[in-house]
Amino acid sequence: MANREMYRKNALNCLQAAIKVRDPSERAALISIAMNFVALVDYVGRRHDYGTAHRGDQYHDMPKDS
Repeated sequence: MANREMYRKNALNCLQAAIKVRDPSERAALISIAMNFVALVDYVGRRHDYGTAHRGDQYHDMPKDS
């Protein structure tokens, strides 16, 4: 859940910055980044809803090959 809130805040920050910039290409880039954060919110939400949010975490504690 914390990741979704962080992504939402990042999206909002990008949109607020987009409002302030004058350069259209910078504005478009910031809006695009905001949209990616919104997509991450949706992705994390779907994984949480389907119970797969932590399925891959079991491999994080395993030693890596040298």
